[in-house]
Amino acid sequence: MNKGYRISKKINRLYFLLIGIVVFSFLLNSCRRSEFRDMQKAVIVDYTGFDGCKFMIELKDGTLLRPYNLNQFDVSLEDNNKVWVKYRPIDSSGMVGICWCGEAIEIEDIRNR
Repeated sequence: MNKGYRISKKINRLYFLLIGIVVFSFLLNSCRRSEFRDMQKAVIVDYTGFDGCKFMIELKDGTLLRPYNLNQFDVSLEDNNKVWVKYRPIDSSGMVGICWCGEAIEIEDIRNR
Protein backbone atom coordinates (compact mmCIF):
# COMPACT_ATOMS: atom_id res chain seq x y z
CA MET A 1 0.00 0.00 0.00
CA ASN A 2 1.25 3.42 -0.76
CA LYS A 3 1.20 6.35 1.64
CA GLY A 4 -1.35 8.37 -0.38
CA TYR A 5 -3.92 5.57 -0.17
CA ARG A 6 -3.61 5.41 3.64
CA ILE A 7 -4.03 9.17 3.98
CA SER A 8 -7.07 9.11 1.70
CA LYS A 9 -8.60 6.28 3.74
CA LYS A 10 -8.08 8.27 6.99
CA ILE A 11 -9.66 11.36 5.45
CA ASN A 12 -12.71 9.29 4.38
CA ARG A 13 -13.07 7.92 7.92
CA LEU A 14 -12.87 11.42 9.40
CA TYR A 15 -15.38 12.66 6.85
CA PHE A 16 -17.91 9.94 7.74
CA LEU A 17 -17.30 10.50 11.45
CA LEU A 18 -17.98 14.22 10.99
CA ILE A 19 -21.19 13.50 9.06
CA GLY A 20 -22.29 11.11 11.82
CA ILE A 21 -21.69 13.73 14.51
CA VAL A 22 -23.64 16.36 12.55
CA VAL A 23 -26.60 14.01 11.97
CA PHE A 24 -26.61 12.95 15.63
CA SER A 25 -26.59 16.56 16.82
CA PHE A 26 -29.54 17.41 14.54
CA LEU A 27 -31.50 14.44 15.88
CA LEU A 28 -30.71 15.35 19.46
CA ASN A 29 -31.69 18.98 18.91
CA SER A 30 -34.98 18.07 17.22
CA CYS A 31 -35.96 15.84 20.15
CA ARG A 32 -35.35 18.70 22.58
CA ARG A 33 -37.44 21.11 20.50
CA SER A 34 -40.40 18.72 20.43
CA GLU A 35 -40.30 18.59 24.23
CA PHE A 36 -41.13 22.32 24.37
CA ARG A 37 -43.34 22.45 21.25
CA ASP A 38 -46.50 23.84 22.90
CA MET A 39 -44.64 26.03 25.39
CA GLN A 40 -43.77 29.72 25.21
CA LYS A 41 -40.66 31.58 26.28
CA ALA A 42 -41.29 33.68 29.36
CA VAL A 43 -39.70 35.28 32.42
CA ILE A 44 -40.80 35.11 36.04
CA VAL A 45 -41.15 38.66 37.37
CA ASP A 46 -41.31 39.56 41.07
CA TYR A 47 -44.24 41.95 41.58
CA THR A 48 -44.15 41.63 45.39
CA GLY A 49 -45.28 44.89 46.94
CA PHE A 50 -47.12 46.08 43.84
CA ASP A 51 -50.91 45.98 44.12
CA GLY A 52 -50.82 42.90 46.36
CA CYS A 53 -49.15 40.78 43.69
CA LYS A 54 -46.39 38.20 44.01
CA PHE A 55 -44.64 36.39 41.17
CA MET A 56 -46.03 37.03 37.70
CA ILE A 57 -45.06 35.64 34.30
CA GLU A 58 -44.15 37.89 31.42
CA LEU A 59 -44.23 36.38 27.94
CA LYS A 60 -41.70 37.22 25.26
CA ASP A 61 -44.20 39.61 23.64
CA GLY A 62 -44.64 41.54 26.92
CA THR A 63 -47.99 39.99 27.93
CA LEU A 64 -48.30 39.80 31.73
CA LEU A 65 -49.83 36.66 33.24
CA ARG A 66 -51.15 36.14 36.78
CA PRO A 67 -50.71 32.43 37.64
CA TYR A 68 -52.87 30.86 40.34
CA ASN A 69 -50.95 27.60 40.64
CA LEU A 70 -47.29 28.61 40.25
CA ASN A 71 -46.33 27.09 43.63
CA GLN A 72 -47.42 23.63 42.42
CA PHE A 73 -44.39 23.43 40.12
CA ASP A 74 -40.71 22.89 40.82
CA VAL A 75 -39.39 26.08 39.24
CA SER A 76 -37.04 28.72 40.65
CA LEU A 77 -39.12 31.65 41.92
CA GLU A 78 -36.57 34.36 41.26
CA ASP A 79 -36.95 37.69 39.51
CA ASN A 80 -35.98 37.46 35.81
CA ASN A 81 -35.83 33.64 35.85
CA LYS A 82 -36.21 32.44 32.24
CA VAL A 83 -38.80 29.70 31.81
CA TRP A 84 -40.84 27.74 29.29
CA VAL A 85 -44.56 27.91 30.08
CA LYS A 86 -47.75 26.27 28.87
CA TYR A 87 -50.97 27.69 30.30
CA ARG A 88 -54.66 28.24 29.80
CA PRO A 89 -56.65 31.40 30.60
CA ILE A 90 -59.17 31.12 33.42
CA ASP A 91 -62.18 33.19 34.43
CA SER A 92 -61.18 35.04 37.59
CA SER A 93 -64.46 36.92 38.05
CA GLY A 94 -65.53 34.73 40.99
CA MET A 95 -62.10 34.51 42.59
CA VAL A 96 -61.01 36.46 45.63
CA GLY A 97 -57.67 38.22 45.34
CA ILE A 98 -56.05 41.61 45.60
CA CYS A 99 -53.72 41.41 42.59
CA TRP A 100 -55.45 42.45 39.39
CA CYS A 101 -52.45 42.86 37.10
CA GLY A 102 -52.23 40.67 34.03
CA GLU A 103 -54.39 37.90 32.66
CA ALA A 104 -55.47 35.17 35.11
CA ILE A 105 -54.09 31.78 34.08
CA GLU A 106 -53.69 28.20 35.19
CA ILE A 107 -50.26 26.80 34.43
CA GLU A 108 -50.30 23.41 32.73
CA ASP A 109 -46.51 23.07 32.59
CA ILE A 110 -43.56 25.30 33.41
CA ARG A 111 -39.82 24.58 33.29
CA ASN A 112 -36.61 26.50 33.81
CA ARG A 113 -34.81 27.43 30.59
